[in-house]
Amino acid sequence: CVMALGTERVILFAEDSVHIPDDLIGIGKIGVKYISYAASEFNSSVYRLGPEIEKAYDKLDKSLRTQIDSVIEHIKINADIISPVFIGAAVSSAEAYFFNFIIRLLENLDKGIIDTANNFSFVQPIEKVRIKILLPTIIDKTTRDKINEYYEKEKMSKYHIKDAVIRGLDFKGMMTNGELTVNDIPTSVTASYSVVNSILNIDSDDEYDLTAEKRFVTKEIDVYAYTLKKLLLPEIAAQRLYFIKDENKKAKILDALKRVEVIFVEM
Repeated sequence: CVMALGTERVILFAEDSVHIPDDLIGIGKIGVKYISYAASEFNSSVYRLGPEIEKAYDKLDKSLRTQIDSVIEHIKINADIISPVFIGAAVSSAEAYFFNFIIRLLENLDKGIIDTANNFSFVQPIEKVRIKILLPTIIDKTTRDKINEYYEKEKMSKYHIKDAVIRGLDFKGMMTNGELTVNDIPTSVTASYSVVNSILNIDSDDEYDLTAEKRFVTKEIDVYAYTLKKLLLPEIAAQRLYFIKDENKKAKILDALKRVEVIFVEM
């Protein structure tokens, strides 16, 4: 709906227990109108939609012609000197990584960690865990190979949590003076390259524009990093971790998120 109609013409009406992706309600700077309701108050809550629709209609009716005219004029004047801004998989990939790796890791530390090289298990206190998220400065078709090479070069230990909710969780890191530093390179960042590559192949001129590829991928990496940093903020994370019912564990996870760094590295 947002892609077809624009954010000003979409109202998201959802039960308050439903998880809404952050890119829809503001993390990715899209920000549609969002109304939540309690399941027991559905019928009465529906009536809240009417005034919002009327308010949006009045605003759009008055501004639509002016907006269209100004956009057309801007395109005519700048068509030859500006390039499009393309945002593809970065926001959704970053959010998935936040929940499926960072939160899943912190939530399941108490189940024990297996040092796969030495074949022994231990429980690491969450207070003595740091996470470094390493983002490649450049993403291309060789990035996945470079990620593996980077891990080998840095000689990081391999760890495993056997039952991290629905499946095992593998990660790499280093133990120093009793503190575990997890170093992880999200392979999901390569999804941005795949999307950009596909778009450019479909929509580019006869000659593939390598400059455009680099420019678009750089924007994607920046958006990925921006989204992760937003999700790591205590006030944002606290809202997103409603599914963790143990308040003590949730507090420890929120505190651990303060020790998560997002770092750009060359590979």
